[in-house]
Amino acid sequence: MRTIVLMLSLVLLGGTMNFATAQDKTKQKRSAEEMATKRTTKLTEVLKLSDTQKDQVYNLILANAKEMDKVNNTKLTQDERKAAMKELSTSLDSKLQGVLTAAQYKTFLAHKEEMHNDKKGTMGGCCSEGGGSECPHGKGAK
Repeated sequence: MRTIVLMLSLVLLGGTMNFATAQDKTKQKRSAEEMATKRTTKLTEVLKLSDTQKDQVYNLILANAKEMDKVNNTKLTQDERKAAMKELSTSLDSKLQGVLTAAQYKTFLAHKEEMHNDKKGTMGGCCSEGGGSECPHGKGAK
């Protein structure tokens, strides 16, 4: 009897592990090109970019996404990775400022803040609402 229960337990455990592995495979990370396309499309809609601006913004975001991939694939500590990502984000913002008009850049900053706040709500405490650590998005403790 014990043997049968043990065998059934192992079968159920194996099935659960296969299911979990299958779910992980469906959540594959988007490529840098896919991320750049999606983000450029959204910014084109929000900022009403010209065709020239759209191309420039896409190239900047693509280069940034590739750099972020490099950072994610290195053996850095969490704090080092967070600092590198923050630096890349700041660098992208300053490069975008050179491409956008003053009004577009102001709208971009407002949109970025809105996206940050939306993420904070969906992640259930992102950006130190309950934890007290510094926000990885550069907003600091609130």
